Amino acid sequence: MATIALTTVGGVIGGPAGRLFGAVAGSAMDGAVTGRGPRQVDLNAVTNQSSAYGSPIPLIYGRMRAGGTVLWATPLRRTRAPSASMGVAAIYSVSLAIALSGRPIERLGRIWADGRLVRSEDGTWSLPVTARVHTGRQTRPDPLVSAALGADAPQWRGLAYVVLEDLPLTQFGNRLPQLTFDVHADGDGIDAAEVAIDLAHRAGLSAVNLCPPAPIAGYWAGDAIGADVARAAALANAHICGSGPNHALRPRHQEAGAAAVPTDEVVRGRDGALGISKRLAAAAGRADEAQVRYFDPERDLQPAVQRWRASQNGPAKTVEESVPAALSASAAQTYARQMIRDQSTNDVTASFRLPLRWASIELGDVIDFGTPQRWRVAAKTVADGSVLLEAERDASTRSTPAPGATARIVPNSIAVQPSVEVLVLVPPPLPFEEGTTPRLLCGVLGDAEVFQRADIWVSLDHGETYAFAGTVGTTMTAGLCTTVLGSGPTEGWDDTTILDIQHVSGDAFENRSAASVLAGANLAAVGDELIRFRSAMPVEGGRLRISGLLRGCHGTQGTVGAHLPGERIVLLSSAAFVRLPVSGPVAGTRVRLKAVTPAYTLARTAWTETTIQPMGGVG
Repeated sequence: MATIALTTVGGVIGGPAGRLFGAVAGSAMDGAVTGRGPRQVDLNAVTNQSSAYGSPIPLIYGRMRAGGTVLWATPLRRTRAPSASMGVAAIYSVSLAIALSGRPIERLGRIWADGRLVRSEDGTWSLPVTARVHTGRQTRPDPLVSAALGADAPQWRGLAYVVLEDLPLTQFGNRLPQLTFDVHADGDGIDAAEVAIDLAHRAGLSAVNLCPPAPIAGYWAGDAIGADVARAAALANAHICGSGPNHALRPRHQEAGAAAVPTDEVVRGRDGALGISKRLAAAAGRADEAQVRYFDPERDLQPAVQRWRASQNGPAKTVEESVPAALSASAAQTYARQMIRDQSTNDVTASFRLPLRWASIELGDVIDFGTPQRWRVAAKTVADGSVLLEAERDASTRSTPAPGATARIVPNSIAVQPSVEVLVLVPPPLPFEEGTTPRLLCGVLGDAEVFQRADIWVSLDHGETYAFAGTVGTTMTAGLCTTVLGSGPTEGWDDTTILDIQHVSGDAFENRSAASVLAGANLAAVGDELIRFRSAMPVEGGRLRISGLLRGCHGTQGTVGAHLPGERIVLLSSAAFVRLPVSGPVAGTRVRLKAVTPAYTLARTAWTETTIQPMGGVG
């Protein structure tokens, strides 16, 4: 199964789901919420005792045998005792606190040391040791820990742990033995679906359980939380569906919703091809036998293996999975059978991108492009103003809609394409450019706060064909002149002329030092003239006053004094333009341009036509 990663875009989708699925970078959810998690989990991590700094403390559900994590320990304590063979012998012991579960438990059952039973179910010890079990509901520190650490003694609230006082080490070679504990957190069993729901809630994702009971003996959640949610959901033969606050744990192969999506809604690639990418799993790579490793409650919660084979013909190709859960033999075999069944459903997968107005599509929904093959959504990423969906082939039978019925999922009627305007300039060669070949500079004007990026497409044949010119990642900084730029000197600073403008696009105009301006900063086009300026100061009416000018820059001296009212001023920045080389004269050429934002397709984006007028005599 695929992973799910929900990313917020402008607050449309996100919140707790974004925190859950993007917690580990982005990422997500470390594993797959919509299917099975990573195939290989080291079951030794469940029963091996750890004392490493930063070791995760697992959450135990139901009943599990776990090694725990050492929280605190005293140095070895040496005492002397009479010995029949040596007269007096040194006896070593240690006191320690061991974390059992990050959630409260009911009680502690048996305890093993190096595989040997040292505490029976009724609490009888075969060793002279004092043990105190803290179930996670304690409100004060353990007395031994408090005596050793004083006021700094932690209470470890919400953490189930056990304190072993003066554990003798003689029988274990004067070393700390490998301890494992029979932990009863929720009686003798729990519902796997409830485990998945609880883990999701702990990660901040609100979800409801819509699955029938799936009893298991226990579950050990000590992996990345997304992977644990996925495994617990898989044990319930379910997956998380939904978006925003409407998540639910649903049985797998149960249709949560259906969306009839026209193929022209699919965002096309830059080559114009339909943006549906299909992947076919190699038949030779498919397994016909599944092997599940788990913990058997009938065998002292020891690791066990169950296999299920689809065909008895020829040698078997085996797929393996380790599940940190206590299962009955029949439940483990059912899980293995599901692993083989899933392969036939997941042998063909596809990915496609839709405009943001289809963000209401949820995990588990079925996408219908009007073709015989339908797709069930397994992963959803909302980013760059569009919805990227990973889907699996839907094996369910297509239902016949009732007369007059409509799709259960309809696109949101929201305007998602930022209002942008394409601008074309043909200035003389600029300092941030290489070469002297004539070219068009294409950029966009718009609100910098909502703009993300735009692909610029150019047509020289009145829209018959479009060529991809490049991508701009920011809007141009631009304004409208509210006064007319007068004449001025073209040598040295023009400290007399001022120009009032109204800022309309992109980032703010900034003041720069004289040295920075002389080095190339604050280069702007006003009409056909290129200027540089030192100062952009706010004045009344929300306007800016541009002053401290260098006039007629880069060969545009002939345009000084030829300005008209209402001209546009555009700050020339290399990041805001796409350069399109052209051959031959460009003056008078009519071009159509489209600025395609991530949420829109080329076909759905309006075009702008303009006649190229070179600046400063360039042609």
